[in-house]
Amino acid sequence: MTMTSTPRRSASIGALALLVLAIALPACGGGAKSSKGYTIKAPVLWAGAGADGKINSGVEDATVTAGDLEDPGFTVDLASVKAKDAGPQWLAASASAAAVATLLSSKDPSRLDLSYTITGQIDGPSGGAMLTVASLAAIRGLKLAEKTTMTGTISPDGSVGRVGEIPAKLRGAAKAGYKTVLLPMTNLTASGESSTSDMVEFGRTLGLDVQGVEDVATAFTAFTGETIYPPATPAPAPTPATTALVTKQATRLLDRIRTESTASTSASIIVQLGQASAALASGDVAKAYGLGVDTYTLLVRENAITNINSSFADQSPSGQLATLKEMSKALELFSSAAIETTSNITGLDPVAQLSLPFAMGWFTWADAILEGTSSALAAGSITPNSYGITAAALAEQQAAIEVFGPDAIEVVRSTPNPAVTTTTPPPEFLSGYTNFLVTAGSANLDYLSAVIGSKATTDSNGNPVFVALGMNALSATVEATPADTQPVNEEIQQASVAVTYFIFGTGLVSNTGANGIIGNGVGADTRSTVTLPGLINSVLLAESGVAALVDLLASRNLDPASARWSAQWGVAAANALNGSGRDAAGEYLALNELWYDAINCSVLYAATAPS
Repeated sequence: MTMTSTPRRSASIGALALLVLAIALPACGGGAKSSKGYTIKAPVLWAGAGADGKINSGVEDATVTAGDLEDPGFTVDLASVKAKDAGPQWLAASASAAAVATLLSSKDPSRLDLSYTITGQIDGPSGGAMLTVASLAAIRGLKLAEKTTMTGTISPDGSVGRVGEIPAKLRGAAKAGYKTVLLPMTNLTASGESSTSDMVEFGRTLGLDVQGVEDVATAFTAFTGETIYPPATPAPAPTPATTALVTKQATRLLDRIRTESTASTSASIIVQLGQASAALASGDVAKAYGLGVDTYTLLVRENAITNINSSFADQSPSGQLATLKEMSKALELFSSAAIETTSNITGLDPVAQLSLPFAMGWFTWADAILEGTSSALAAGSITPNSYGITAAALAEQQAAIEVFGPDAIEVVRSTPNPAVTTTTPPPEFLSGYTNFLVTAGSANLDYLSAVIGSKATTDSNGNPVFVALGMNALSATVEATPADTQPVNEEIQQASVAVTYFIFGTGLVSNTGANGIIGNGVGADTRSTVTLPGLINSVLLAESGVAALVDLLASRNLDPASARWSAQWGVAAANALNGSGRDAAGEYLALNELWYDAINCSVLYAATAPS
């Protein structure tokens, strides 16, 4: 999908204006009002290796200001040399915090400004959770608890992810005079230079009250005494119409797998098809569809490699390359046409219009992968040894465009919410979120490039890193996205690009670190260095967050059927593959679905909030 126009404001981190906040720093956690908005100090816990190789740690105070300003957006002032040296790390942490806090705040981002003044160092995205809590508190004009700090990454669903160097961070907090430290729940047991692996007990020896938190909601309450959302009763069961539709989709998907299987199809694929069929027969439609998505992905990969090897038998390397180029370009045209078609809003109510960008993620990501792959093939950076995995990656994108994407769109279009009105017209509302999500996505890429060096488009074995190719394509697209509000179908397309850019950028950061993901999940399975329950815990946390949002939306008589169904089958797939040896593949699939779903529900809640 190619967009040509004036670059969107704040689309590039390099273009961020530096804002010097002329506000006296309040006491730890306290708040102060000024003409610029409400300002608080966020105590960010950090640890990192010094010049001598030893781990240093401490608490870095970042100033967060939130206000309704004439020029809303996101700005960062790196006010010292140390902070400037850690620029990409601060930008990644603060940009993700700004995006997630805005989503959780139920505010219209087009009327909100978040700015950060930073004077010292940080150890990367582990400051994200603290900055998110502080940002949300500043938006609401609340003070933070005294002598309390925290560490943890932030995910798009609001869950707090695991980080490293916990013993050192606890020592740093104690030395700085703090009394309470919040840690990711998965970090309550940690290794390192401590007398015990029990971090609650280790903290006690330092005079610290160490508490585990799973998500920003829990941390926000610990810091402010307030809740992010009001309590809500459980949502009613999915409607009979939705149940009938997704059952039809699951049946259709399994029939497709049977049709495209051959006598040479791997036994493991046939076994998994049997498991999905049994689940469908027993009425477990979510498990049937979730396993079906994974099974069909495996099948199209296998068939693509078989077919390409057969067609390549009599071709020279140049002929093989020409074949792949033709395949990629044809699919790229196919995906672009699908994006145009699916963004048509004829007959759709505002809720469906706001949900389309998230269901369209299948098309948007496929389009980016295809564009990036076509460019790599044209440049000759994909070698003959990688032609098989490239064919498999192309086949996956075709499955997304032909099967998974249309199914997601069908649920959106089949779920009426005619009685629900939005506080702002969908085009304007989506435009504001696009700005924030694009900025956060760019910050994540800059962090990976500067700190981890992960912008390479080939791995150590010379195979394409399709996620990097896709992210590069998305980066070019967002740079060309118009600054002003466009017609609703164009805003839907742009919002889909922005949310995909943010989710996969965040995924690259957290998957490289906290989730320990190896591989990129395109053309071949992901693997994880994290032992269970590390990664599955992230899935379960995200699931609970989406469920809570579904309950809140139900209290407004809004049915987010698409997000709810996506979460159900994604989690079902992860659970079904748990212990299979392909655990990480299922969990990676589920997390991607859940992150789209969480943002979708947050946008719907904000868009329908009482004025």
